[in-house]
Amino acid sequence: MTNLKDYRQWTMDNRPMTWDIGLRTSFFALLFGFFFLSPALADIQAALDNGIGARAASMGLAQVAAGQGSEAIYFNPACLSGLKAFQLSSTASEILGVNYTALNCAWPTDNGVWGLLVLDASQGGLLETTLDSSGRPVVTGSFGYGARAYLVSFARELGQLSIGGNLKYFTENLAGKAASGYGADLTGLVKLSPALSIGAKIENCLAPQMKWTTDSGASETLGPNYKVGLAVRPYAERLLLALDLDLKPSPELLSGLEYRFSDNLFLRGGLIGSRASAGVGLSYQNIILDYSFTAASDYLESNQRLSLTIFPFERSLKIVKKPELPPLPELAFREREIKFVATPGQAGEVMYFKVLVDGVAAERVTVVCNNTKIGLYSFDCQLWKGQVRLPSDIKLGEHQLKVYVADTDGHLYQQSADFVVQPTLASTE
Repeated sequence: MTNLKDYRQWTMDNRPMTWDIGLRTSFFALLFGFFFLSPALADIQAALDNGIGARAASMGLAQVAAGQGSEAIYFNPACLSGLKAFQLSSTASEILGVNYTALNCAWPTDNGVWGLLVLDASQGGLLETTLDSSGRPVVTGSFGYGARAYLVSFARELGQLSIGGNLKYFTENLAGKAASGYGADLTGLVKLSPALSIGAKIENCLAPQMKWTTDSGASETLGPNYKVGLAVRPYAERLLLALDLDLKPSPELLSGLEYRFSDNLFLRGGLIGSRASAGVGLSYQNIILDYSFTAASDYLESNQRLSLTIFPFERSLKIVKKPELPPLPELAFREREIKFVATPGQAGEVMYFKVLVDGVAAERVTVVCNNTKIGLYSFDCQLWKGQVRLPSDIKLGEHQLKVYVADTDGHLYQQSADFVVQPTLASTE
């Protein structure tokens, strides 16, 4: 059997005879963590169909409108548009003897948000078989398989509409032969309100054609696919409901939910078709740890994922806050406790803000610092973030910061305080 395409098809058709199909999963270091869902590695598309991230898996992979952080590169890069700080994630898993690894990161610029995702899948020790004179398979040796995908993403926010896309490059190698191809995705996200978002993805709008280095010139084309998603954030933004429809040859409905108990604790659940999933998320300073469990199906045992995400450039600094100033009565501000933290650098560097508004359906949050007005962004309309570059000639010592919150009913809240910012590291040296 010399034709590579025919050989690959034969090995898949006769997989129970030649492959070990027992499911094996294992935890790697905490810097790694998502477990793919494919029952066997057939081609590059099998690696791409598995999804990334424990948060996504625990929500049934329903992320076209609910994607967050650098994981959105895979699901809908348009969701990257709200990212305000560099984010890095690394994951790995082993299923059916196939080693999967991924590295994804995203970073904001003045013109939009860029992202990079690298997916790798490899397996060695596969049995090489040929047909004897009676037509039965005979083991003649072993070989390996490898696949890798590189995705470069860009997203830009245009009012309520965010647009995004991926440029993709794929490589495969099998039994000493290789293939490569290019592709592209186009995505969009519309925020109809702080509580409602709609997303869409045209996958492989530029369809990759994998051309093999064989005598017959065998090739494979990854056809286009279409996905749509809905994300709803009711109940004071603590609850996120997500629903996706994957219009692949066999349409599949994906659903999930996420409940935020506090700024540091999230509980999640979902359905991947008929497979139930659940998980938990923990956040501490610049680190997010997510865990998921997905139930078994007819062809897969249950699996678990553990993901770690870091924001390496958000430095931990001490905020020394002085007594609050009273609200300004002539502006009819309502009273509400607003928890905020400013994370500044030195003069001329970027200052980051985090504001937690609990019990208010906040529609927008603005911080005024050093006579500069900064509009903050939020994924859940509870925890808001933003940034501003401090003037190079800013004075050291005390400065005034004010937080203004407008809710969906038109009410206004304001809190003001004098504060001194002291870097933790500097204070210990």
